Amino acid sequence: MRRVTWVLVVLLLIAVLPLRWLLESVGVPRGPAAGAAGLALWSVGIVVLVALERRRRGTSSDRTSLAEHAGPPR
Repeated sequence: MRRVTWVLVVLLLIAVLPLRWLLESVGVPRGPAAGAAGLALWSVGIVVLVALERRRRGTSSDRTSLAEHAGPPR
């Protein structure tokens, strides 16, 4: 992984740690709600990391545009 990706992973870990205390301070008890919030944060972080990696590699999930640039079939 590139350095930028590792920095994002570390920042994501740092963001998750105070999340528990933040949720408790606003009245959300530990348990399913805190777990769901943490899972949502991790999910967003993973989506961002995957998007950044795809952008860095220049890959696209659009198969039609890939097929247009591939040339004639063999």
